Amino acid sequence: MAVKPYIVSREFAAPRELVWNEGVTGFTKSMDFRVGGKYHYAQRTADGSFNAWGIMTYLEISPMDRIVSIQSFSDENGDITMHPLAPTWPKLMHWVMDFEDLGNSRTKLSVTWLPVDGSSAEELALFDGARE
Repeated sequence: MAVKPYIVSREFAAPRELVWNEGVTGFTKSMDFRVGGKYHYAQRTADGSFNAWGIMTYLEISPMDRIVSIQSFSDENGDITMHPLAPTWPKLMHWVMDFEDLGNSRTKLSVTWLPVDGSSAEELALFDGARE
């Protein structure tokens, strides 16, 4: 089954350097921002009752241009797990974040996800059906 990537793009009224340096909110357990390094994190509900843990392994880092990683849901220890609310979601996702300088202090940020080769037909169908 051939699956199209899921792509989200946003434009910011800010230069690429500022968009690149702007952090994300969430809970970081550990981060080793280098090729081969890992980022272990959680997103927490406002009331603190639920953590969605994730882990990324960096494959490529091109400052100001691109970050490429393999992304997965995980547990608090960093072990890869299934999606906490969708057990047939692909366990491994190829993830690309591109920063494009549009000039005039504007930046386009695009994030692309695609299941990693070896995902089951059931996982691919769920990913493909969730795009909308």
